[in-house]
Amino acid sequence: MSSQVNLPLFFDDLFVNFDEHRLHAALDLLGELSVSRQIVMMTCHRHVAEAVAAIIPAAAVISV
Repeated sequence: MSSQVNLPLFFDDLFVNFDEHRLHAALDLLGELSVSRQIVMMTCHRHVAEAVAAIIPAAAVISV
């Protein structure tokens, strides 16, 4: 399906147990992927949200 349509990706606290190096590497990759597809990531962990804001400046971080 992805060859026909760029489907959005949804992540729910997928990176919460990553160490800082792995978290930053994963967010670098998500930043690259976000150029061609929508990414929705949910977390209740402040350090993950702060890392997203720092590594992917174009990300919209929404607190609920």
